[in-house]
Amino acid sequence: IMAICERPLYQHTYFGDVAEPEGNAHPLLAPFGSFQCRDGWVAIGCPYDHFWVTLTRIMGCPDMGHDPRFALGPDRARNADACNALVTAFTLQRTKDELADLLGGKVPVGPVKTAPEILTDAHTAARNMLAEVEQPGPGGGTFGIANTPLHFLESPGGVKGRAPVLGEHTRAVLADYGYGVEEIDALFAGGVVE
Repeated sequence: IMAICERPLYQHTYFGDVAEPEGNAHPLLAPFGSFQCRDGWVAIGCPYDHFWVTLTRIMGCPDMGHDPRFALGPDRARNADACNALVTAFTLQRTKDELADLLGGKVPVGPVKTAPEILTDAHTAARNMLAEVEQPGPGGGTFGIANTPLHFLESPGGVKGRAPVLGEHTRAVLADYGYGVEEIDALFAGGVVE
């Protein structure tokens, strides 16, 4: 997480700033955040000026790409409210899928998915990002949890099973460390282990 959220660290080490929650805004970039659309939200980012020019062309207002209030990144950051309002007016008229089709491959965009959408997403399945595990006890059953995000050919990793309940593997672990059955029974009887 530190590697993908590095800005608060360098802001502090360079300038002594302590980052505070910023909500949906980015202090240095606009548009850059989540924008409401007809069926939810999409994330759109224009970290470089050419993305903004492309976005305004697709939005049907190419003149805004060169408007002095928005032409360069610092201009858009100073006028972020107006910039984001233009983008929101565009996104509110479309669905997540429509925006992905219009902007995908041209401007950084991605749908903000709900849990049910994530669970049924083809990309989630293709990346094997959902692991099904059995959970014991009352209300138990088979449940989906997030799988390991890193996949390697020779050591694929991944969730192999659920986390053990308290004491579930105590006997096996103690046996692996050389304790005999009678010693293990005595530890349980004495309340030393569960």
